[in-house]
Amino acid sequence: MAAADLPDLNSSVEYLKQKKNLFLGAGAVIALVIVAVMFTSSQVQASRDRPWEALFADAPPWTLEIDQIEAIREDVKGTDAEPMALYWLMVKLYDSGETDRAIEKLEEFRSAFPDHYLAQRELPTLGELDEAMLSPLDRFSKTAARLDEWADRYPAPTENPAPSGNSVVLVTDRGEIEIQLHIDQSPESCAAFENTASTLKGTFLTKAMADRWVELGTDSAGSPIELEEAMDGFPPFEENNGLHHFAGSVSFRQRPFSTGPRYGDIRILLEDSFREDEQSTVFGKVTRGLEVLASISNEEADEARFSFLKTPVEITDVRISSGGGAENSPEDPGEEDSDASE
Repeated sequence: MAAADLPDLNSSVEYLKQKKNLFLGAGAVIALVIVAVMFTSSQVQASRDRPWEALFADAPPWTLEIDQIEAIREDVKGTDAEPMALYWLMVKLYDSGETDRAIEKLEEFRSAFPDHYLAQRELPTLGELDEAMLSPLDRFSKTAARLDEWADRYPAPTENPAPSGNSVVLVTDRGEIEIQLHIDQSPESCAAFENTASTLKGTFLTKAMADRWVELGTDSAGSPIELEEAMDGFPPFEENNGLHHFAGSVSFRQRPFSTGPRYGDIRILLEDSFREDEQSTVFGKVTRGLEVLASISNEEADEARFSFLKTPVEITDVRISSGGGAENSPEDPGEEDSDASE
């Protein structure tokens, strides 16, 4: 009896195997459909909550020029993305020193989008407006007032005092750039720069805006170099010396963070930009080679990344000398020859 039933048993097992494979296949298809639906739903939700993200897919808004942001705003006029384009236009105008136009755009924003979250503000606490509770528009107004007050307190002179500290020479195949330090006005920042200047050797000039600024301290891809051996409190952002951001001024670009990596990224201005005052501390001045930097800033840009150079320029050597203008560092062979001749 058992032998007679064996073929039927085998058939049943094979049938169940086929059903199992069918169920597994159907389950996999259902799972894929669920994942696809969830992904599509999340994309729709993100598009609804953050309609402006597509505006700046090619480049972050703070790297764009005013006319580029104006063009973006025209493209999205009447859509949910327009408020964000208008907001960044306002910020860019103010950053470029066009204060009146910036305030005009701010008032236009308040009038056109009074219920937008950028214009909303919660109730004050303890009778005072806490900075964290201000809407982005109110924070902008407060920042503008603070910077204008700073400008009134430190009216822009015709030039900064001459630097009197040590010099740092950056060697590139385009020419040399000499930075002399404002040791009297910025002792902490100068010490931080001198302690980390040697790390610039082998890094690249990757980011620049034509005739406006060049940044130091990145790898060939444009990522900032993390300083593992940086001194405590690096960079010293709290140091405020009243020096203004003239063409050739040198300052640490990175904004202060409570935690996280410390980068040695440095900005050299190629034009006067007093709106940078109090945003960063000037600690040095390019005393030789500013035209080299200007030429580099005008080289061909990377089509895929705004404000990135197509061909990064390597810093092949760094020399630190005392008193400014000295050509040789202690390790330089020229100094050894001089000692030998004596």
